[in-house]
Amino acid sequence: MKKLTCMIVVTMLLCSNFVYAGGWFAGASSWAENELNLAYENNLITYDDFSDVWKGYSSNISRQQFAMLAVRLYKALTGKTPVAASPATFTDTSNDDVLRANKVGIINGKGNGLFAPDDKVTRQEMAVMMMRTLDSAGVSYDKGDGVLTFNDKEKVSSWAVTGSDFVFENGFMKGDGVSFNPLSNTTIEQAVIIVNRIYTKYHGSTSLEESDYTKGYTTEITPEGLAVTYKNNGKTEIVVSFLNGSKEKSGGTMTLTGMKSTQTCSSDLSKIYFVDSINRMWYFDFKDGKIFQYNTSYGGALNVNDYEVIDTGKYYGYLAVESVAPVSGAVTRMVFDRDGAYVGDLEYMSDYNYQIEEIYTAQEEEKNKFTMDVTKAVNFDGTIHPSEDDIYFYSNAKHLSFVSNGTGYLRMYPAGTDSAYVGPMGIVGPNSSTIVAYNGYGGLYKTDITFNNEVGNAGIVFNTIRAADGNNIYYGYYVGIDPENDTVLLGKSENKWTSLKKVDLGYDVKKNDTLTLEVTKNGSDIWVYVNGTRYIDTTDTTFSEAGGFGIRTWKTDVSYSNFSVNPLPY
Repeated sequence: MKKLTCMIVVTMLLCSNFVYAGGWFAGASSWAENELNLAYENNLITYDDFSDVWKGYSSNISRQQFAMLAVRLYKALTGKTPVAASPATFTDTSNDDVLRANKVGIINGKGNGLFAPDDKVTRQEMAVMMMRTLDSAGVSYDKGDGVLTFNDKEKVSSWAVTGSDFVFENGFMKGDGVSFNPLSNTTIEQAVIIVNRIYTKYHGSTSLEESDYTKGYTTEITPEGLAVTYKNNGKTEIVVSFLNGSKEKSGGTMTLTGMKSTQTCSSDLSKIYFVDSINRMWYFDFKDGKIFQYNTSYGGALNVNDYEVIDTGKYYGYLAVESVAPVSGAVTRMVFDRDGAYVGDLEYMSDYNYQIEEIYTAQEEEKNKFTMDVTKAVNFDGTIHPSEDDIYFYSNAKHLSFVSNGTGYLRMYPAGTDSAYVGPMGIVGPNSSTIVAYNGYGGLYKTDITFNNEVGNAGIVFNTIRAADGNNIYYGYYVGIDPENDTVLLGKSENKWTSLKKVDLGYDVKKNDTLTLEVTKNGSDIWVYVNGTRYIDTTDTTFSEAGGFGIRTWKTDVSYSNFSVNPLPY
């Protein structure tokens, strides 16, 4: 009985179509084993692909299955996954690979919203789709002369001539060597091998540019959202989607089913302005991928009836908006800048370009006053750009913010000659009621210092806690430049000053000179730089807890600008 059973099993295996190439590819021919394994190694197929297909790899490939291979080839060539088209593109499939292949132009439908996912792919269709995949991936290749040399060329459709010539001349699809058989189907194993051969020849030769909005684009309102087509590579993407319903975005909640109009300001390509389906004004910003909702000057949602981008003079890019009050219907024409800030009422501007300049200049001056850039600082829970208003000043510090040539700076000096208050400080830190500062284990502190006289010293305080009025009444480190003695110094205070190190600069610091002071605190290591040269390299373990940071002067008058705090880059 055992002999009979064994013979039956052997007979079944010999007669079966399910020959396993390498034991993984159901139904594949033994001659295909090596190239199927290569396709697997090239991430074009997985061992689970086609395992549920009757006859497996020996069956003819469908349109939907080939869409999967085309997308895999695109990803293998570019390292990127293409964006999917809308699920509503076809009525007979919502397959992700089909939608991705359709979005980048590899494969189209049959018309009337149909894709026919289960139809078998013809050889001429496959040829065209392979060429489209290379085009969409940005591969440089020779398309051939478009002259067909096989003997059944009259059977090739006009739209498939170039593609068929390309695959035939390059040996990717040879047919029987004489006839191409353009209307015949192809097995899955043959399709995989063709795709793998194309990948083998062209991988590493993609030349597709990254989508670059700064090189220009066109916009289109589609049922899926706001679509942008980039001029530098012809790619299209949905930058504002309507498919997911309500979205939380900067400036408000957006529930959109469509748009009414869009505009792009050519002098500021980073923003696309648009009106949503319920008459609210927004813009999309390429720089951070965010959507911003415009508000009126008194904080209500801007309800827009009409708008235009002002295109006269050097103030190109401001928006003149006709706003209609939802209840009263009152109409107001307002002007906004590129960042959504209200500039003024257009109705009362006899020369709006001039008046926009006047208002905008005042806004810019206010914005450009002295700030500390802590954008990259970790564990900083305060404002992103602490300004003069966010700094807590000690010891009767006299301080004034200025704008000069578009650069903001803070001037600080003692309020008088009282010897108890000649070392004023300005700190962003724990002693302020509104700010919690970044410090701790380490950080990079940097500022420019302009000396308005040649006495005393001025610089940076860090790891600072328990500050109070009075000279050296704080706990923390101080690094300063002394123009009177042409030195750079490092010290610490525990309500009493202790000098740690002082080094000669090697040159004369004069009145009106601007020097860049930089401190690196890395655990117990402290390095001090002036104009990029390291002068101090020492260690101290006194202060490592979180504290404040800021500026300090000693018997001098200086102007600080470009103050920044960053985490250690390692």
